[in-house]
Amino acid sequence: LGGIHTFFRIMTAPAKQNTFAIVAESQGTAEKMFVDDNSSFVNIFPNCRYVSGKKPHIRVQTKTGLKRIYLGGYSTKRDWTKILGLNLDGLHIEEISIANDDFIREAFVRASRFDHGWLTATTNGGIPEQIFYTEFFDKGWYDEKWNPNMPTIERDAMKNIDARFQTWYWGFDDSATMGEQQIADLYNLFPVGSFFFNSKILGVRGYSEGLLYAKIINDGHLIKFEDINLSSIIELDIGADLGDSAKTVFTLSGATHKYQRAVVVDTLEIDMTDDTDYTAIINQFNKWLVDWYKIFYNGIKQVRVDKSEPLFVKQLRNNIAIPTIHVVQSRSDKIIQRVSDKQQLLMQNRLLWTTLPGAVTSMNQLKMVQDDGKGGHIDNNTREIDYSDSLDYSMERFVGRMALYRFRG
Repeated sequence: LGGIHTFFRIMTAPAKQNTFAIVAESQGTAEKMFVDDNSSFVNIFPNCRYVSGKKPHIRVQTKTGLKRIYLGGYSTKRDWTKILGLNLDGLHIEEISIANDDFIREAFVRASRFDHGWLTATTNGGIPEQIFYTEFFDKGWYDEKWNPNMPTIERDAMKNIDARFQTWYWGFDDSATMGEQQIADLYNLFPVGSFFFNSKILGVRGYSEGLLYAKIINDGHLIKFEDINLSSIIELDIGADLGDSAKTVFTLSGATHKYQRAVVVDTLEIDMTDDTDYTAIINQFNKWLVDWYKIFYNGIKQVRVDKSEPLFVKQLRNNIAIPTIHVVQSRSDKIIQRVSDKQQLLMQNRLLWTTLPGAVTSMNQLKMVQDDGKGGHIDNNTREIDYSDSLDYSMERFVGRMALYRFRG
């Protein structure tokens, strides 16, 4: 239905509006959905024709003139910059929940450049902390008349503070091609409230296709800091990742008695302003470190830094506020192993986060890490990967021991 909305809008666009784009995960995906499929608009409407080549596009002959709809992908920056570099009068994004944050922000900027510009996006639901919700969709509103089946979780999220952002919810009950029995069978496939029911049937926020940890993490992985018996945390390490997203992330994690659990106590995120002089970063880190040292003292053993940053290791080692804390390079185990370790700990309820803001940010960022389909994660040089790597480094010394000690629940 999102596609129908887009095509009808293009077909009725004024004469001066003639350049549009459809962007999916890849150009090939866009072609399969809007060109190759038997029910695609190219195959339904005689006034639509697909043109292949270096700039594949759909030509639509309308009463107000010829319209061109360019097809592209957002999986790499090289791909999406080609599309967003055009002077677009309108843009359709398919499955925005799996798109890169930089692409999403740039797309909204492009759509807002002209008074007549517009952007339509579809999603089967995403993580509530994703920026397409927090910075855009949640500002919007919905029309009760046309959204009688919208789930409560979506209704409650709409803040109605920006009239430019309108949301429609379409479920199986809105399908023009499915019969009542087909719809009933789909609703009965999975238990109500389960991951697959929310993700595949309702498509509501909180769940997203292709995420590694989102369906495992829940409120049971949170613990109030004031409820922690601090003496039960036998040692702590800090993981440091100098991220490609221009963010440096420090994660303070501790292991409890007999390595029963790992607890993420807090994180510190610092903007990277100079990748040759780390003085500003180290000064901010030392202030944060001293505050935590006053609580845990010699329990904080090491700062484990991304091994690809030897210059930072050397500079931090020479300037750390607490000289008894060792600054070392991380082992940086294989990504597949690191993913498996976190998943196992989460499923056993052995990886927890405090309710301090920094720790909650770490948990929410981990929910957004995408599955590469090969046992690892997709690394698009994004913020969630910086947090994930920092968490891994902070737990490196604990994970092996946690596997050796029997978990007592």
